[in-house]
Amino acid sequence: MNYGIGGGMGPPPPGLPPIVDLSSPQQRLQTEIGTLQAMTGTMLEALEVFCSQGGGGRAEQTTVDEVCELFSLVISVLQSDPDVNRLRVLLFESTHGGYPDIFTVLLKYLSARIVYSPGKVTPEDIRTSFNKLRTTALRTLTKVISIASHDHYPGSNDTAHVAALAAKSIVESNGVELLLAIVCGGPQVTEEAKISAIECLFVFIMTNTAGKQATISTKGGLQFLSMALRTEPSPTVRNYAAACIRELANTHPLHIINSEFPEAVVDLVRTDSSADVRVLITEMMDVLIKADTTYIQRYPLKKELSELLLNLLSHDTNTEVAGITCRLLSTIFIVEGKQISAINHKDLDVSELPVTFTSHVLDMGGFKVILKATTSSEPKVRAVAAETFRNLVQWVPWQCKLGHKLLEDWTSMGVLLNGLKTDTSPAPDDRFAQTALVELSIALGILFAQSPYTRSTVSQELLGFPAWLPTLRSAVITNLNHPALEYYSGIDITDITGHPITSLQGIQWNQTPGGPPQPKKASLRNIFIEQEKRVAGEMSATNMPPPSTSYDDPEVMKQKSMRLAYVILAYSIHLALSVQGGSVQHASVPPPSQPVSAPLQYPSNTPVMEPPAYQPAYPPPGHLPNPPAPAPSVYSNPPQAHAATPVMHTRSSMLREQGTRDERFHQSLMKGGYQEPPVPPMPPVQQQHQGYPGMYPPPQGQ
Repeated sequence: MNYGIGGGMGPPPPGLPPIVDLSSPQQRLQTEIGTLQAMTGTMLEALEVFCSQGGGGRAEQTTVDEVCELFSLVISVLQSDPDVNRLRVLLFESTHGGYPDIFTVLLKYLSARIVYSPGKVTPEDIRTSFNKLRTTALRTLTKVISIASHDHYPGSNDTAHVAALAAKSIVESNGVELLLAIVCGGPQVTEEAKISAIECLFVFIMTNTAGKQATISTKGGLQFLSMALRTEPSPTVRNYAAACIRELANTHPLHIINSEFPEAVVDLVRTDSSADVRVLITEMMDVLIKADTTYIQRYPLKKELSELLLNLLSHDTNTEVAGITCRLLSTIFIVEGKQISAINHKDLDVSELPVTFTSHVLDMGGFKVILKATTSSEPKVRAVAAETFRNLVQWVPWQCKLGHKLLEDWTSMGVLLNGLKTDTSPAPDDRFAQTALVELSIALGILFAQSPYTRSTVSQELLGFPAWLPTLRSAVITNLNHPALEYYSGIDITDITGHPITSLQGIQWNQTPGGPPQPKKASLRNIFIEQEKRVAGEMSATNMPPPSTSYDDPEVMKQKSMRLAYVILAYSIHLALSVQGGSVQHASVPPPSQPVSAPLQYPSNTPVMEPPAYQPAYPPPGHLPNPPAPAPSVYSNPPQAHAATPVMHTRSSMLREQGTRDERFHQSLMKGGYQEPPVPPMPPVQQQHQGYPGMYPPPQGQ
């Protein structure tokens, strides 16, 4: 039946006035108000019958099925016109006649104890009828919240006001506590009801700013969501519970940090079979660390979380889990790298460095696991794993000599070099393949720029393949040419002597009219000559050349820093992948302006969409020195891998898409403090908590 306003109307349920289709908007609105008031009255009268033994002796009784039809009719009326002012009148101003608003009515149905259902005789029939009524009420409440809560979309102040009024009504009726009580209600509550309740709470959190505040302020709210994650057998319920916490982390990260929940993350992610839960909780940790970068120093389970992340990257078959694991590792490397660099100095030994996530990752051979992930069959995983490896190479303390660790097991270096070996250039629109090649090329350039030993060892190992060297060098420099110059912003390189070789001090520049500044070749050679002298003990690592120029324009300094970083990377690639043995002092030619098969060009301000093509000349299969093999596991007894689980069609999938908005944190990390977004004021709550009537007991600790 169709009881909507307008044409095609069927007969209204018993006790309701006939609906008249009036042409005047004001008359139409008044008719809708009257209809809603009549439906509200009928629903309240029916609830009294349902809660009375024998129905209270009333002759005419509305059945459960008819009440469910009334719930549907409410949605039809509200959805017929999305005008925000109309919604405000229908939802809240129509209650002036003494009727409660629809939020209050629906929550009354959820908290009541049903003992009688017209037409039903046996206790089982009554229980089944009540379950249907409760689930329908939950789904109706979810839809009404969604209709009223549009403050997450750009709109007028009226929209935010309606959302705040909706949150006020739900809070006054103890709606958050009631939904949590249903979710954690134990086996006497059906799985369907639990799913409907947790979905309703998620919609309230997701679409209503005041709903986030109401949930996080509810006593025990976060603890009950955590309880649902730990104890609820339904994966859908756990998915929604994880999605709720993940969304709350966006706006209230400090509240979550100050709770005990982050310490439970390791066990939750390790044991949960749902890929959605593993993804969302790992994302939450990424958000928390970005929100409070000092939290990473206080986190008590550094070793356990490091082992968990490497385990996920090694054994979890879900590609989304691998992607977000790499993202969290990148965040950790960046945050800890910046913190260590602030206290690091040339006289600090590696044993004197603080114990960090990064140090645990290195101790477990985690760089091998990350490199192995760069060979994934999933393009997106390859790209994000390559970026993670580059961040590890860039931000690991120089005392750790990561390049030397790679050379101790040539397999690891083979994985890196083979990741840059490709017979064809990636398609211009294949951004994941391009990103992977660029990031691995930058990582290789940093490793070569940091250590003459790394350059010379790789060069000597590959001298037996003279046809392969120029092709590999051409490919790597082509990759470096691909992005715009801004891609090299923030790439600061400290070599194994603790010297910042990307410092602008002592660098001479060529300035052409109308063109970008270029570092002089003599200055570029001196960077590597002095590095080799420091490593050989012929020059003090503490000697910093005096600045030769005073830079007044910050933009000029920024452009020069980016260009110098790029040139150092390209030149270190040239040194290592040439017949000169990796040493600039033994080179018989000056720094080349061109490699063998692809022109070395400074990056322009626009990406090169089609890198120069090159012809591969690799050794025959099986003739590469120590061909790479799968990286060994860092675990003596690796746990059983999670089976590939189908993606649950829940709103957690929507949250994972929303998680991409956190990219803004990744690029601007630590450029400014995190500020929680302002929360629109919610109208004051008048009614206090009066307990939980019916079958739902109050949550423990309330």
